[in-house]
Amino acid sequence: SLSDQLDAETASISAAANSLTGIEGVDAFVEKRRADFGSVERTET
Repeated sequence: SLSDQLDAETASISAAANSLTGIEGVDAFVEKRRADFGSVERTET
């Protein structure tokens, strides 16, 4: 159902935003700089 899909989408977006990669992306956007995902990918499991 649409409600189930929206719940799944909310969970996925939340998980991505709270990952080290997501945090780096948001920080880079706010600081108006290029994101450095290379260092994040080496430390994230």
